[in-house]
Amino acid sequence: MKPGEGWSIAAGTDLETRFEQTYNPLIPDLREVSQAGFDQGGLTGFEISYQRPWGEPWWQFRDIWLEKGAMIYVLSFHAPPAAFDKYRDDFDLILKSFNFR
Repeated sequence: MKPGEGWSIAAGTDLETRFEQTYNPLIPDLREVSQAGFDQGGLTGFEISYQRPWGEPWWQFRDIWLEKGAMIYVLSFHAPPAAFDKYRDDFDLILKSFNFR
């Protein structure tokens, strides 16, 4: 997928359904999972934070799912768990500056 491209939402489904279809089968293999709605600066969607192996070490992820014009966009932030908080301000700055044109 190229930057700025998203996934089309299939007819008869919605963002929440697609979000759940993606993560629910993975949850038994993930650690430290938390899910919530996302609402910031006029953007709404869903958020999930989790740890999973990426290669040999485990990584901390924070995925934000948004929808615009029947397209799904996922902003994914990740770092080693011990360093994740070090980058939290950077992740939040990116989120605050993100918008659709």
